[in-house]
Amino acid sequence: MIGLVTGGYGFIGNQLAELLSNEFSEVRILDNLSNVARVVRLPNVHLIEGDIRDAETTFKALRYVYIVSHTAARLCCCKHARAICRFGKQYIRDSLGV
Repeated sequence: MIGLVTGGYGFIGNQLAELLSNEFSEVRILDNLSNVARVVRLPNVHLIEGDIRDAETTFKALRYVYIVSHTAARLCCCKHARAICRFGKQYIRDSLGV
């Protein structure tokens, strides 16, 4: 059987790909390599470099796949993350009466 992990070189995806490699004859990783946490180097784990938003690449990755684990994420929201952090800090200060 073949498994596919989208975002397989990210923090969660690489750990999942390694676990699935013990259960499946082949594990494919579909990743655009924009946020590599760790590279999984096992004989039955294969990288398909590309973006999940590209239909041709995604269909290629899905060929004969039994199970898909979707861990891909877009991480270019720094401006929004900073705003959330500022809000969180202010909320904590207000809650504690500091």
